[in-house]
Amino acid sequence: MQYGSILTITNASAATVGRYYCVESEKSEEDMDEMIKQEFATSVYVFVIDHNQPLVPVNYQTMKRNRGKKFVIPCKPSYPKVNVELCYESGKFCMTKCDPSKGFSIYDETFHTSLEGFVCRCNHAVNHIPKLESVGLPKPSITSDTQGIIPLGKRIRLVCSVTLTPNKQIEMTWKTLPNYQPADKNERIQVGQMIVSPHPELYNRDLATRELIIENATLEDKRTYRCEVSDEQYNINYHSYRVHVRDTSDDYVILNRMTHRAVINRKRNSNGEFKPIDIFVKFRSYPSNITYSWVKDDALLSDSSVDKYHMEQTENYVRLTISDPTVNDTGVYTTVVNAGAATNNFSVQVHVHDKPFVHMESKRTIVGEEVEFLCNVVGYPLPEIRFWYQPCLEVPWDNCSNDHSTSRELNVS
Repeated sequence: MQYGSILTITNASAATVGRYYCVESEKSEEDMDEMIKQEFATSVYVFVIDHNQPLVPVNYQTMKRNRGKKFVIPCKPSYPKVNVELCYESGKFCMTKCDPSKGFSIYDETFHTSLEGFVCRCNHAVNHIPKLESVGLPKPSITSDTQGIIPLGKRIRLVCSVTLTPNKQIEMTWKTLPNYQPADKNERIQVGQMIVSPHPELYNRDLATRELIIENATLEDKRTYRCEVSDEQYNINYHSYRVHVRDTSDDYVILNRMTHRAVINRKRNSNGEFKPIDIFVKFRSYPSNITYSWVKDDALLSDSSVDKYHMEQTENYVRLTISDPTVNDTGVYTTVVNAGAATNNFSVQVHVHDKPFVHMESKRTIVGEEVEFLCNVVGYPLPEIRFWYQPCLEVPWDNCSNDHSTSRELNVS
């Protein structure tokens, strides 16, 4: 195989479960999630159906909790659709919302103290997790008002932020890859001062931020930018952000689906009900302010269509929710997004599976007159339509027999 590598797993068990990364050898010591963001690596998560060991074995003795807003406890199943529970050892509080490939995300505002350990449970399996010691610095985050794709000649603004305990002393530095050198400062590139203020959402926490601003973006500015935080105990953490500079100054809209499904198929659940249908479309645009609309088979939809449709927009996606779906909601749904002078559209097929609904109207006619029948059928999968003729009695003339032995199929061209 040219430019490739094959990994073979033998004798798979719960101990084999995990995320596997494919990365260039010289970057194998880097943070793998950062390498994926920078497009230097790919990954795949492997589950193993191990009924004897439904929990992934983890050496919790070596775990330490990074200070900050969130940390993850890898209490997770060895295969999907298994109920996992994370509780205090005292049983005072339990969590059941688990990401099967990661575990439980613990927030400071959920667990205020680490004075006791946890218990990870799944069916007959139980793992005890000791008290987690808080160490290090939290991972900073980077945001951009242009979502990382910049038209040529426009302004790039990156904001690095990190949540801290009050009075925590840190340094925050902007660097550029691949050499991790401090970001240049000149007439186009400015690095602001670090600003520390009370966190607007978290009690008894500070928020430190620092900006990197690049005016009149050029193709040379297309690179990865890193924000590093460090403290007096030599703890270091960082976050990298990839910036793409387009070769044109035109406005743009880029649309993608948020899942790998190009078609949404909805069937009745075990209770005979249809769950609401959510259509997510991810967008990137310049400028970042957008307007959008949804159409079904070229018919414009309204957000207040008798509570049938609900539309939502965030900074990353637009969403259409179809409440109480029926077979009549089968069709092609398209969102049209506008940003500045740019426009783009994205379509998703929706199929609501249900038995056919048939409607025909009675006709009155006279001898020798041509009669046209219209048969309206709605169903999915697409129903097969056939016409049958059932003769009626002459007296009374409208008494049509239910004896199907007298009926016959009509050939319709």
